[in-house]
Amino acid sequence: MIHEWYEVWVDESTKIPYVLFLCPDPSNPGGMLIIDPKENNRIIQKLPDYNTAMLWLTEDEYTRVDGRMEIE
Repeated sequence: MIHEWYEVWVDESTKIPYVLFLCPDPSNPGGMLIIDPKENNRIIQKLPDYNTAMLWLTEDEYTRVDGRMEIE
C-alpha cells in the first residue's frame, strides 16, 4: 500500500497517542492517503493533495513526527 514514503502523524490529546500515516496515493498522482495502522492499515481518507491532507490532520489536532520515512 505504501510505495514511496510516508509520514507519521500523532494525536497527543489522549493518554495513549493515536497514530496515523500519510502517504502518496498510487492510484491518483498528487493525491494523498491517510491510513490508520490500528485498523489493519485501513484507508480513512483519500485527499486530492498534500496541503489538503495536512489541513485535515491539523484540524483534528494531529502533529507530524519529524522526518519522512522512505520506502526502499
